[in-house]
Amino acid sequence: MKKSLKIASVTVILLLLLGVVVIAYGRPQNMADKEKGCPPDNRPPDNRPPMNRPQVKCPPIPCLPERKPKLELLRRLIENATPTEIDGTVVALVEKMLILDTGEGHVKIHLPPTWSVNYTVMEKEELFNNTFSAIGENVTVKALKAVLFDGDGFSINVMMGYEIVNADSVHAYAVLPFNIEAN
Repeated sequence: MKKSLKIASVTVILLLLLGVVVIAYGRPQNMADKEKGCPPDNRPPDNRPPMNRPQVKCPPIPCLPERKPKLELLRRLIENATPTEIDGTVVALVEKMLILDTGEGHVKIHLPPTWSVNYTVMEKEELFNNTFSAIGENVTVKALKAVLFDGDGFSINVMMGYEIVNADSVHAYAVLPFNIEAN
């Protein structure tokens, strides 16, 4: 009884594997063309494995370029931004965000990764490890502020810092692929 059960289960597994092989390699060419986005051209099926088939050139499908979420957010930030200055005490630097205590609440400001200070270039983490400033010290951050949503009684905004002035009036400038000139 056990031997016949083993033979039956091995047979079922082999049949399933055979079915997978037939499905994977036995598709007609027009099915493969449909997957590539090509319209079928009524040719007979090509049962050769995909790597042995001649290359099919499909006409380009017109479509809008795909936008990446981070680039879209940056584009919206730049288009709708206004320059602002935030004075506050450094609370923390968490990943890409500087958290400042302004006395009225905590403000989160996105910081670019690289900064220029007195003819040296440093990472944002180096700015706040007692090199330029430290947690608990006062700084002024110049930033671009974009309001993403303005609701009834609240708003959601994003701020991107481009210049920081510490308590000794030393300036740190964000290294960006563009220049920001506030009027």
